[in-house]
Amino acid sequence: MATLVNRYVIRHLTGAKANQVEEFDYKKYNELTFGRAATNLVRFDPERDSAVSREHGKIVREPGKSFLFTVVDNNSRNGIFVNKNRIAGAAPVQPGDEIQLGQGGPVFQFDLNPRPAELMMNTRVVDIPVSIKPTTELSLTEAVGDSNDSDVL
Repeated sequence: MATLVNRYVIRHLTGAKANQVEEFDYKKYNELTFGRAATNLVRFDPERDSAVSREHGKIVREPGKSFLFTVVDNNSRNGIFVNKNRIAGAAPVQPGDEIQLGQGGPVFQFDLNPRPAELMMNTRVVDIPVSIKPTTELSLTEAVGDSNDSDVL
């Protein structure tokens, strides 16, 4: 059964709009423009988000393709980073990706609501420090034996 997406979701992680969430009608918009100019759907503070260009870029839904999106840099002065990697011109984006507008500029997460199951985020690989010991199993008899110690009042 296909998922019917209702909304684009923009979660602002840093910048003047940090901790704010914006939603846009998925059926109404084929692209989300972002920048400091008032003509953008996703508008950034012209004073506090100075790394953002007036017409910084846009996220475009590929016509006729299910859930394929591209972020396009409109020749912005400070560039666009997707998941901490600078893009040149345009690059594919998926729901859950983080987009940063200029080095040190605001970061937002692009998402869909509801997010289709086929677009579930990839498993994140985590480095575990060697100082952390693997989990061990404690048997019930050991646990009961410890509670019968003489230091219980």
